Amino acid sequence: MKPLKLLLPLVLLLIVAVSVALADHFTGWILDQKCAMSGLHEGNHTNHISADNPAVFLNESDRRVYTLKDATRIETLLGKKVAIEGDLFRDTIIVKSLMEVPESPATGQ
Repeated sequence: MKPLKLLLPLVLLLIVAVSVALADHFTGWILDQKCAMSGLHEGNHTNHISADNPAVFLNESDRRVYTLKDATRIETLLGKKVAIEGDLFRDTIIVKSLMEVPESPATGQ
């Protein structure tokens, strides 16, 4: 029984490590849904948010629009380029971490 007690924490640690390693990584912009659907990521999006026009994520690589679940600070990142780590489920990203990506001084992006 004692070896099992020693092995259990190691197994749990391994499960957590694997789940973090398997998280998807995305880079793009937090926008209102209407601007994201039209591909407009520049400008002020704070006045566009409403119940029928929520904040969403526009993925830089494939230009797909995703809803975000469990995202904190989303309103403070509207219109900003962000990096997201999370789990993709259909058209929703379940956010594990969300941080702003600094703009490149050479390109302004």
